[in-house]
Amino acid sequence: MTTEWAGIRLRGRITTSYYTRMKQKIAPLHAATIHAVAQAGGPSALARAIGIAPAAVSRWLRNGRVPPLRVLAVEAASGVSRKALRPDIYP
Repeated sequence: MTTEWAGIRLRGRITTSYYTRMKQKIAPLHAATIHAVAQAGGPSALARAIGIAPAAVSRWLRNGRVPPLRVLAVEAASGVSRKALRPDIYP
């Protein structure tokens, strides 16, 4: 299943529950996190690519940001720039 949400094409479980029910606007930081997960093929695929648990990636999606120690790994796995993922750290 592929769905468009906030201008980003998402597949699979990302679009169920939390994200399809959101009514407020999405902050650019949160949109970049969602885009990185989608580019990597979903939370499980991104987790496998960087060697962490899928639950951690799901937590990033809920919080809307990638932890500072994981930004470079997510950038390498997804192709989303570190500046888009964490503009507070990489201006």
